[in-house]
Amino acid sequence: ISGPMATVVASGGDGKEQGVETSVTYYRLEEVAKRNSPKDIWLVIHGRVYDVSRFLDEEPPKSNTCKSYWSYWIFPIVGAILLGFLYRYYMAESKSS
Repeated sequence: ISGPMATVVASGGDGKEQGVETSVTYYRLEEVAKRNSPKDIWLVIHGRVYDVSRFLDEEPPKSNTCKSYWSYWIFPIVGAILLGFLYRYYMAESKSS
C-alpha cells in the first residue's frame, strides 16, 4: 500500500490490559479527508485517527453563547457604574458638611 497512512486503534481501555487483542485499521489520508462534513468529522493527530462526530452534539449553539456572554457581564458593569455614582454622591455630601 503506497501513500500517507493513518491508523485507528479500536480498544476499550487504555491499552495496558494483558490478554486483550487490539485491532488496528489503516486509512489513507484521502479517505479521512472525505470525512469532513458537519455530521461526520475525523481528526488525525500524530498518525492516529479519531472520530469526534459524537461530540458535536455536546457543543453549545452559537446563539446561546452570545446571549450568555452578555448576561454574565451586564450586571457587574451596571453595578460598578451605580457604585461609582454613589461614591461620588457621598464624597460630595461629606465635603459640603
